[in-house]
Amino acid sequence: MWSVNIVAEDESCPTHTIPVQVSDGTISFSGFGATATGEVAPSGAIRLNIALEETVVRINGKARGSVASGSWRTAPAGCEGRWSAQISE
Repeated sequence: MWSVNIVAEDESCPTHTIPVQVSDGTISFSGFGATATGEVAPSGAIRLNIALEETVVRINGKARGSVASGSWRTAPAGCEGRWSAQISE
């Protein structure tokens, strides 16, 4: 289980902490009425898309040991920021 802290650069955009499941490199999440598809590559590279109604959050990053971090952006454009995660087994 990963506990992901999502922080927006603009104060008008939401900030969340969400639980994310990672199993055999596949990332899954359900909550807030959203669905997610993504993966963690053997190199630690992370790519994830979270769809909520007409908005898609595109997340990129890198996992190293028990932490992960990266950037995110919504499409259509509007919000962006950084994220970090604590990884627990």
